[in-house]
Amino acid sequence: MTYEIRPVSEERFPDLVEVAETAFGEEGSEEGTRRFRAVTDLDRTVAAFDGDDIVGTNSSFAFSLTVPGGELPTAGVTLVGVPPTHRRRGILRDMMRYQLEDVHKRGEPLAILWASESNIYQRFGYGTAARMAFINILKERTAFLDSTPAVGQVKLLSPDDSLRALPPIYDKVRARTPGMYRRDETWWTEHTLYDHKDIREGMSPLFRAMWTHDDDAQAYATYRVKSDWDDDEGAPTGYVMVRELQATSPLALREMWRYIFGIDLVTRIKAYGQPMDDPLFFMLAEPRRLQTQIEDGLWLRVVDVRGALEGRSYSADGQVSFALRDDICPWNQGRYTLEVKSGEGRLTEAAGDVDLELSARELGAIYLGGTPLTSLLGAGRVVQNNPGAARKVDLMFYSEVTPRCPENF
Repeated sequence: MTYEIRPVSEERFPDLVEVAETAFGEEGSEEGTRRFRAVTDLDRTVAAFDGDDIVGTNSSFAFSLTVPGGELPTAGVTLVGVPPTHRRRGILRDMMRYQLEDVHKRGEPLAILWASESNIYQRFGYGTAARMAFINILKERTAFLDSTPAVGQVKLLSPDDSLRALPPIYDKVRARTPGMYRRDETWWTEHTLYDHKDIREGMSPLFRAMWTHDDDAQAYATYRVKSDWDDDEGAPTGYVMVRELQATSPLALREMWRYIFGIDLVTRIKAYGQPMDDPLFFMLAEPRRLQTQIEDGLWLRVVDVRGALEGRSYSADGQVSFALRDDICPWNQGRYTLEVKSGEGRLTEAAGDVDLELSARELGAIYLGGTPLTSLLGAGRVVQNNPGAARKVDLMFYSEVTPRCPENF
C-alpha cells in the first residue's frame, strides 16, 4: 500500500501534533500544540496520509549551525513519528527520503537531529557528530581543587530579563562551538526558557542565574530544583538539575558552578548535555566523585558533500581521497579528493585509487571534528587503503573546541 506524503495545512497541524505525541507515547495538549506551532514552519512540515488520516509526521527547523570556521544553513529534524497502527510499513523510510530531497533542494548542506532511539537514523546516513555527558555528584564532594575565593556576582533573572541578558552570552559561546545554532527570540521563549507547569515533572519552576564580573555578564545557568526530604532524618534529599550552563571564560565557568554547588537544601547536583571534555572534571578536588554517563547527542547528516566540505575550515593542510557510499542521497555518491590549503578545503572528483572508503554516516560523524575517523577505522566502519590516511583526516578535521549541542529539539 502506498501513502501520500505532502505538506500539512494550518487546519491539520493539531492533528499532526496529536499523531506525533501518540507515536512517542505521550498525551498532547492545546498548549503543547500552540508551542509547537510557534516554532514550526509549515512549509517544512509534512505528513504521510492514509486517505484522510495522518499516519506519519516529519518536520525540520531552519537552523544556522556553527561549524569549524563559520556557520552553515542546516535542517534541524524534528517531530518524526509513526503511530503503532502503521509501524513497519516503510512510512518512516519514505518520509526521511522525502525530507532529505527537500533539504537538498533548499540548498542546506547539513541536517541534524536528536535520536529517540540510536538505531533508527544511521540507516539514513546520520552519524554521531557530538556526544554528551550526563553528570551527577554529591554536593558534599564539589570542593574545588583551587581554593581561591569567589569573585563576581550572581543574579536571578525574571523571564523578561532573561530574554534580554542571556542571548548575548550564548552567542559568544555559540560562535566558537561547532554543533550549536542560532536562537531567535521565539526560540528562546517557546523552547530554551519555556516553563509551563506541564513540563516540570514534579520539579520547581525554571530558575535563571547570571554571573557578572566588573559589570560584564559572562555566564548563566538555567536549572530546576527537585525538593525532597527524609522525614526520619529530618534532612533534605533533593537535587538540582542543571538544564543549561554557558560561560565565556574558565573563570566564568568556575564561578557559575560555584553558585550551583552552593544551592541549599539539596544533596546532589545533576546536569544534562555537558560537553565530552567538560573542564569541570579538572576543577574538582575529587574528580572521581563526578559520575559521568556518556551518550550519543547530536546526529549529523551531510546532504550536500561539496557544500559541506567546502563550507568549513580545517586545522591542517593536506590532501586525501575517498570513495563515498550514499544510496539515500545518490547525488553525493562518488570518488573525491579533498585538498586543504591555508585551512580552506576544495573538493574535486578523484581519479584512480582512493585513500579511504566510507559511507555517509561516517562522514557525518567526523564532520564537526568531534569523532575521530581513526575510531571508526578501529570499529571496522572505514576501509583504509593507504596507511596513515585516517590519521591525516583526524588532523585536518580537528576542532579546538569540542562539538556539542546543549539542548534537544
